[in-house]
Amino acid sequence: MLSIIPIAIFCILSLLTVWWIAFRTRIGGMVRRPLLIGFVLRAIVAMTMVIGMGLYAPDAVGYDKYAWQLATGGAPTMSSGKEGFPVLLAGIYLAAGHLPILGIILNVTLSTALIVVVAASAIRLNGNPRIVAWGTALFPPLLLWGGLLLRESLTWILLATTVWVLTRLIHRITDWPAWAIGALSLIALLWVRGSAALIVGGAAAIALVFVRKRQKIVTITTTAVVGILAALVLTGVVKLVGGVGLSGLAASRAELAKEASAGSFPTVSFANPGDSLWAFVQLLPRVLFGPFPWEWPAVGLAFAFDALVWCALLWMVWRGWKNSSNRRRLLVAFLPAAAIVLALTVSSGNYGTMQRLRVQAAVLILPIAAFTRRSPDSEPDLRDDYAAAVH
Repeated sequence: MLSIIPIAIFCILSLLTVWWIAFRTRIGGMVRRPLLIGFVLRAIVAMTMVIGMGLYAPDAVGYDKYAWQLATGGAPTMSSGKEGFPVLLAGIYLAAGHLPILGIILNVTLSTALIVVVAASAIRLNGNPRIVAWGTALFPPLLLWGGLLLRESLTWILLATTVWVLTRLIHRITDWPAWAIGALSLIALLWVRGSAALIVGGAAAIALVFVRKRQKIVTITTTAVVGILAALVLTGVVKLVGGVGLSGLAASRAELAKEASAGSFPTVSFANPGDSLWAFVQLLPRVLFGPFPWEWPAVGLAFAFDALVWCALLWMVWRGWKNSSNRRRLLVAFLPAAAIVLALTVSSGNYGTMQRLRVQAAVLILPIAAFTRRSPDSEPDLRDDYAAAVH
């Protein structure tokens, strides 16, 4: 009976958080309906999964084990760049007991808040926030993976925050609060999913240089590089890349392919430029569009459905890119997503892991879909409404 109390408290806090976002903030009010429906759907999917199948994912079982060991004074061995989520869970377990469902409730709340962050980025780009709010609320992979005891929801909201920061910096490079939020987001991401922090941080710096073409490139580049290096030093992220080379990537891919029950990728070598080029020719189409229809019988219905919704998102993004009158500014979302896709191309060994990690790219490019229906020339400039919402 005592375990019901912390669960009830977490549920109430989650409801209050979503209620505050929806009814007490201007941006929440602009996308209230998709926000509330997205929250309900996420809660239903999460509770159905945990009641029917428990923690389900092997990684979720691992995070739960690590977190409980930390909460009880143990010192589990965890990979660098993955410590953040188990440490967060350990704090929850220490305060409320070993209740994995509390972490799931937290993930549902974070995944719901993601709707507002993505919509805020769309507003800053002068797109239609309601389109991307509905897309984020209903995108099936977000509903599925955000309701498990994984670090996905936390990763997504940190990635989305990085894009939102970039949309502020392209309008005013001296927006120091935005720089601070961006730095904190990347530092947190280094502890949650370190590889993504390095990839997105580097791509974000490049995107900012391209978009802020009227600024002195040297100043922008220096600022970005200094910020990234400071984050690396503060978190000891050198451990993340130490000893990992092309041969290590090839070995990791081969192991993932061997462990896959279906949809394993061909084993390729990155030992020379010719092999690397052939690897991209083989694997990039799979990451961009796979699994293909002729692979559906082997991978199953769930992966086939994921391919369809992913391709639907790509179509929306393509339409948004085509309709935008200022495509250069969309690079702040497109380049980090492209970097994630390229990283998945060289590191993925099967559709199982690739499909889950591809959602990171989806989160990054969702703001571009804000231009799917209307050209920004026919939309009112919503940035003033956004400014009023946050000040």
